[in-house]
Amino acid sequence: MLPQYFVSIFIGIFLVIFCIEILRRNFIEEKYAITWLFVSFLALVFAVFPAIVEKLSNALSIKTPSNFIFFFAIVFLAIINMQIILELGRNKAQIKILAEKIAEASIQHPKNEKK
Repeated sequence: MLPQYFVSIFIGIFLVIFCIEILRRNFIEEKYAITWLFVSFLALVFAVFPAIVEKLSNALSIKTPSNFIFFFAIVFLAIINMQIILELGRNKAQIKILAEKIAEASIQHPKNEKK
């Protein structure tokens, strides 16, 4: 077997174990971990069964399997980017609501000033 075959399997296994570990230690939220775990398992499957990559690249009329992998990586990064943008928008809305509540509370209950 070719050395790059073993390297790709090693990287796939490492990605799966790494994703499970950072999820176990609560370094990443579940909503992000699901995407990363899915891609990690897919990378492992692609590493173990490289014929799948060839068949998928042929089915999508992509000339070389490596270009399919690059396409797959770009799509994955676009999905992660969309997740982050959506979360940023939600956080921005929450911050605005909290700022309005703080301003309203400070108007209703002004601090006593020392005389």
